[in-house]
Amino acid sequence: PRYQPGYCLGKMVTVWGTHGAPGRSTIAFNLAAFAAQEGQQVCLIDADTYAPSLDALMALEDTGSGLSILCSDADRAQLDEKKAGAVIERVPLKRGAFDFLSGITSASRWPEIRARAFSEVLEWLRHRYELIICDIAAPIEMDEELTFDGPVPRRNAASLTAIAEADRLIVLGEADVVGLPRLINLAREVQSRPDIVAPDADVQYWLNRARREAAGFNVEAKMRDNWVRYLSVPLAGVIPYERKLMDRLRRNGEAAIEVTSRGAILQVLEQMLEGLQDIEAGR
Repeated sequence: PRYQPGYCLGKMVTVWGTHGAPGRSTIAFNLAAFAAQEGQQVCLIDADTYAPSLDALMALEDTGSGLSILCSDADRAQLDEKKAGAVIERVPLKRGAFDFLSGITSASRWPEIRARAFSEVLEWLRHRYELIICDIAAPIEMDEELTFDGPVPRRNAASLTAIAEADRLIVLGEADVVGLPRLINLAREVQSRPDIVAPDADVQYWLNRARREAAGFNVEAKMRDNWVRYLSVPLAGVIPYERKLMDRLRRNGEAAIEVTSRGAILQVLEQMLEGLQDIEAGR
């Protein structure tokens, strides 16, 4: 890792969201790039154990699972700088760079990301980076309690761990007639399960890909009106869908901050990181 061990713990942002594809990986990647170009030492983690996609999104070659390797090292109490430096990839930007810890190469490898080991990896990385950004899958259902002689892998351990240890939780849904109720239901679930989020964590709900074709005129006003009708927690914002820009980013493996100096997406990224340093870290 390029950030030297220190006593101050870095902050952690977990990007989560509803089932479907509300843009979790796109937001996580662009947050990492935005923060890196602002001068922060950043590590982006693909902890989606269902359909990891950050490698493809950033146009990187499949080089194996760095996260699985570090979790295995954590199980054996063998996390060290040299080995981690060999598996953590450096992602260059037009200005600056960030580090990337790749996810599992197949959904069947989910047992390799065990809760305790993943938690130890996150703690280890917090001492080496100013900002950790974690991209996770949607499911958080708890496994049934079964009796075994030793620790049992849990299917959604990666997501649950990343949510529990986040200083800020970014929760995404799509801004349309399907995505809005999904996000409302997810927000209700979070409210009904306070044990899954740290008590002092900052939780932000965002509706992504807002477009008139899917939701009619005055999309943001309609979404906000429906949101407050069902929930007391605030909606952080509605993100407009800049289709041409997003198509270019996906085609070339670029981040928004590399190709534009203006636009709604950059304002959103700034808002998502705003005030993060004021949150008490160190869970």
